[in-house]
Amino acid sequence: NETKVESIVEHWIRSVNIKRGWIKDFNKIITKYMKEFKELRAFKGHLIHVTSIDFSPDSNTIVSCSTDAIIRLWSVESGRQLRSFQGCSGSVLDVKFSPDGFTIASCSSDKIVRIWNVKSGREEKKFDGHVQSVSCVAFSPDGKLLASSSYDKTIRIWNIAVTTEIMQLQGHSDVVTGVQFSPDGHTIISCSFDKTIRLWDVLSGKETKIITLNARLGRGIQFSPDGCYAVACLQDETIRIWDIVSGKEVQKWFGVAHLMSTAKFSPDGSSIITCHWDKTILVLDIKSRQELQKLKGHINIVLGAQFSPDGYTIVSWSWDQTIRLWG
Repeated sequence: NETKVESIVEHWIRSVNIKRGWIKDFNKIITKYMKEFKELRAFKGHLIHVTSIDFSPDSNTIVSCSTDAIIRLWSVESGRQLRSFQGCSGSVLDVKFSPDGFTIASCSSDKIVRIWNVKSGREEKKFDGHVQSVSCVAFSPDGKLLASSSYDKTIRIWNIAVTTEIMQLQGHSDVVTGVQFSPDGHTIISCSFDKTIRLWDVLSGKETKIITLNARLGRGIQFSPDGCYAVACLQDETIRIWDIVSGKEVQKWFGVAHLMSTAKFSPDGSSIITCHWDKTILVLDIKSRQELQKLKGHINIVLGAQFSPDGYTIVSWSWDQTIRLWG
């Protein structure tokens, strides 16, 4: 693979007369993004299917949750379970690391949002307000706020320090399946079974834009690293990217695979990863619109996948009760 990269770069040098001073570092960059991901290990421990996973900010650990009501912390390097977090009385539907990596937020079908201490494994805070299952949680970039979306059709923003609800965002007419803060922390994006994507101003709580779709979204929606775009899967078997400012769709992939679950940007924004009900994971290049790689290994529906913050590994989770690491 590295030999192939060197040949390509040498051709570029001859073609455009590039100076060689920086070429070794450039080779490393090209190799990183031309690499082929291979399965490194499988994490086993959950008793029922895994519902969500998140990498720690340093990419060294992952946190997972399941309908078995247990949250588990794992070492990426060894695959060993480091800790479990217990206390939820229902299926845990989502987990997220805080920006500093010291705490974890979770939400579950028991309608409660919880904050856990990573080191001790203890529950530190509890947010009670939703009247139905909580589908998704998201920290603000500065770690001071937490947003949660719910089957009760609302999004709630919580002040973590004082454990209080700051505001309630209402506008969706069906289950809200995903929520995320923009990279600058000024905007919240949400998606729902009502076939809309909505943007909200964090300070005022006002809805600033509605993007209406012709099909339901899969689980969740994600901002691009620069905050200019958003990506999601739709149940019409398309992957779509929207411009946040205009609200216009700028890219669409048709029939990439059977019924996709989620789509996530790579840390550099050059590619997206999607997972599918045909048990595969696809890595797609945004600029060329080409499939870079198809990952196979799960023996049941893949429910989610995402890149590590450093971009060197991928984690995926499935109805087969396993978590798989690719690198």
